[in-house]
Amino acid sequence: MISMSSLTFSSSASPAGTVIGTLTSYFGTKPTASAVISVPGIFYLDPSAAGLFAVRGSSIITAETVPVGVYSLHVYASSYYMPLTGDGWFQITVTS
Repeated sequence: MISMSSLTFSSSASPAGTVIGTLTSYFGTKPTASAVISVPGIFYLDPSAAGLFAVRGSSIITAETVPVGVYSLHVYASSYYMPLTGDGWFQITVTS
């Protein structure tokens, strides 16, 4: 499972390289469950990012200035230390 810390940002604060949110991969079913363990890993996007978004470490960043709108991102994760993979769809909203 993957979670993202923020899903909305302003287009006026979105030049290339702006951090939109931080990604976390989890072993378990809910990030709020007490038995869930955060797992370090590698994150990457599928082509649905359309060149507007990118991954830097565990952050989703803007790859260029992003116009106002709603964008779907499909994020994948692979764990460093255990055979764990996961993915998640996130809806990013860019406001004016």
